[in-house]
Amino acid sequence: MVRRIRFERFTHRTIASAEALRTEMEKTRRRGYAVDDEELEEGLRCIAVPLLDAQRQPVAAVSISGPSFRVTAQKLPSIANHLLQCVRGIAMDMGYTSAGRGNRMAWTA
Repeated sequence: MVRRIRFERFTHRTIASAEALRTEMEKTRRRGYAVDDEELEEGLRCIAVPLLDAQRQPVAAVSISGPSFRVTAQKLPSIANHLLQCVRGIAMDMGYTSAGRGNRMAWTA
């Protein structure tokens, strides 16, 4: 699928190659959340956490965006932790329970 992507650079931080995308996807998988670090627009940083179903498939995501002077690199882990807690609450409301795997949550019905 990655081979079919036409990469377009919006800022000097935009992911602009298949290799860079694969690297970022692996980082995202390991930490349990995605970061847009001024890739679309300079001065804008975003964090997203997936909501996984009982089969560990993504069904939704919760994200937050803000100016990079407020959503600093140092604050990313803390903000991501709050989003992870939010997703856990949503998942419980949907009838899933955590099978707990650190930050990478698995949900079972």
